[in-house]
Amino acid sequence: MNYFTQQMHKKKPGSLVLWYDSITKEGTLSWQDQLNDLNYPYFDVTDGIFVNYTWREKYPYLSSQKAGNRRRNVYTGIDVWGRNTYGDGGFTTYKALEVIQKAKTSCALFAPAWTYEHFGKESFWEIDRRFWIGNADKEYNQSNNKGDIESDVKSDMESGIIIENKNGNKKSDDKDKGLAIAHYITPRYASGINQFYTNFDRGCGNKFFIKGRNVLDQEWSHLSHQSIQPYHTKRVIKVLSDVDFYINYIPNNEVSWELTFDQAYIGGTSVLIKSKSKRSGQPIISILPLFDLNITILPNGNMRARVTYLPKKRDLIVGLYIKVGIVETNQNENFNIDFATATNSSPQVTRKEIEDQKSSFIVLNNGENDDDDLCYYSEKGKRLKYQKFETTIVSQHENWITVEALILPNTFTFPSSSSSSSSPSSIELVIQEFGVSIIQPLNLEDLEENSHSTSTNDLVYIGQLSISSENPSLLRMIEPEIQNLYWDERTLCIEHIESQEILRISGTIEWEMGVQVVDYNDNNLPRAQIDLQNSSSSSDLVDIVNSFGYFYVYSGIKSVTKKITRPVQLEFLGIADVNKFIISGIEVPVSKISKDTVLSIWVQGVKENNGKMVEFERWKVCTIPLSSFV
Repeated sequence: MNYFTQQMHKKKPGSLVLWYDSITKEGTLSWQDQLNDLNYPYFDVTDGIFVNYTWREKYPYLSSQKAGNRRRNVYTGIDVWGRNTYGDGGFTTYKALEVIQKAKTSCALFAPAWTYEHFGKESFWEIDRRFWIGNADKEYNQSNNKGDIESDVKSDMESGIIIENKNGNKKSDDKDKGLAIAHYITPRYASGINQFYTNFDRGCGNKFFIKGRNVLDQEWSHLSHQSIQPYHTKRVIKVLSDVDFYINYIPNNEVSWELTFDQAYIGGTSVLIKSKSKRSGQPIISILPLFDLNITILPNGNMRARVTYLPKKRDLIVGLYIKVGIVETNQNENFNIDFATATNSSPQVTRKEIEDQKSSFIVLNNGENDDDDLCYYSEKGKRLKYQKFETTIVSQHENWITVEALILPNTFTFPSSSSSSSSPSSIELVIQEFGVSIIQPLNLEDLEENSHSTSTNDLVYIGQLSISSENPSLLRMIEPEIQNLYWDERTLCIEHIESQEILRISGTIEWEMGVQVVDYNDNNLPRAQIDLQNSSSSSDLVDIVNSFGYFYVYSGIKSVTKKITRPVQLEFLGIADVNKFIISGIEVPVSKISKDTVLSIWVQGVKENNGKMVEFERWKVCTIPLSSFV
C-alpha cells in the first residue's frame, strides 16, 4: 500500500488513496468502525481511512485520539439508508454529523442518492433540499411507510419534512426542527481568486436556453455544464435607510428565492425571486446575499460586476449587492491546522479579519445614474463617505437584461481612524458577499390591487452573476480557438431509407484546439489578435490559457449556392465538454434535398472570461453534400 500510494501521487499529483475499514493487519475481514491498532498500519501509509458506518457514539473520539494531528484524514462513515448507523440516517443524518464534528474527524457519506432512490422522481428537488439544507420554518414528521411518505409529500409538504425512523414511528420532534447536514458543515468560499461567475445551472433541466432563447424543449442532463450554486442558507435582508445614508437591515421573510427550471439564460436553471408581502406605502428594498466570496480587490485595477435578469413586474429595479471587508494576510500560519494533512503541511497564506478594524462597505447598486442611486457604506454604526459608480445596460436578449457596474480604483479606501497595528502591505480589501438587490417601487395600482392580498408574486428571474477584479498589468492573454472541424470518416454512416424517404446521418464530429493571443489596452478591453508565432517579444505574454468550458453543437440544412456567414435556422444537438461529439440519426427528408444541399454541423466554444459573463467564440462549421446519397 505504501508503494501504491507513492506511485499514485507521482502519476497523478493531488490524488488521494483512502483505505476502507475492512481488512485488518492480520489479514482478516473485520470491520472495526474506528481507527485502532488493527487498521492503523494501512492508515499510516495512505492518505486516510474510510471508517465503516456501524460505529457507536464514542468511536469517533477514539479515532480522533488515535490519529492525532491527522484526525481530519479519518473519514467517519454514515450510511444514509440508516442500516445500523448512528442517528438512523435519512433526514436525521445530521445527528451523526454532530458527533463527528465534536470529535473533529472528517466524514464520508454513503449513498446520498437515497433521496432519489427511496422517494422516486416526484418531489425529488424538495426532498433533496431538505436532506442537505433543512428548513427552520418547517416541522419534521416521521414515517417509515413509503406509500405514506409519497402521499404526505404531496399533501403535507408545506407543513413539514418527512423523516424516516427505523422503528416506524410517526412523531414530531421539536429538537429536529430545521436541522440538516448544512448546519454541521463549514461553508467554503465560492471558487475564484480574482473573478467569479455563475449561471446557476444544475447540469440538467426540462429545457435548454442559450442567451434566453429556448433551443431544446425536452429533459436533458449534462453534469459538466453545472455552474456554481448559491448558498441556500443565506437570509434575504430588508434595508432601512435614513437621510444620512446610514443603513440598518433586518431579516425579510416576505421575499424569498428558489432555483427553477421554468426559465434560464444559459442552460436550464435560474433563480426566481418571489414576494408575498402586502404592498406598503413605501418602496421595499431587499438584498439577497447569494454567495460568500474571497476575491481580492487590486489597488489599481477596475472591478466589474454584472447581473442578467428577466423582470416579471413592471418598474422593478434590479441591481447588485456587494459586501467588501478589510482582512489581513498572514504567511506565518498554516491554513486551519485541523484540516491540514500530512502531505500538505507547508505554510500557506490565510486571511483573517482584523478584530479591531471590522470595517465593511455595503454597496447597493440599482441601475439608475441619477441622484437616486443607492450606494451605502457603514462601519460599526459610523457613516463613511460614499461614492457612486455608473451602471450601464450592456446587452438585451429575449427580454433578458444584463447590467454592468464598473467600479473604479480607490472607490473603497481604508478609514483614517483605523487603530490596527497591521502594516498597509498586510491589509487587503476583499469581496466577501455577492448577490442582488431588489427595489419594489411604490405603485398605486399594485397597492390598490394587493391591499387585501398576501399571495406570492413572481418578481424576477436571475440568470447570471459575475464579478472580477481586473489586473491593470495584464497586457495579453492566450485565448482558445477551435480549428479544423471535421467528420471522423471511420464513423460516418449515411443511410437512404427509401420506405420513409429520408436520409439518416450518424457519426462523430471532431475538432482540434489552437490558441490566439489577445492584446489588452489600458482599459483591459480586447484590441487586436496577435500572431503568437510571429510575435516580436514573448516576455510580456501572460501564460494563462482561458480554455473553453464546453461546446454547443448544432445542425442545419442549407444550399451551398447561398453565401451564409452566420448560422440560421439551426437545430440544437447538445453539449460537448471534450473535442468530439457523437451524432446519432439526423434525419433529412429527401424532398428537401437538391443538388446543392449540404448538411452543416456548427460548433461554438463557450467560456467564462474575466467575469464578463459567458463569451461565445465565432462559429466553426463542416459540411456533407447530400445529393449523391439520394
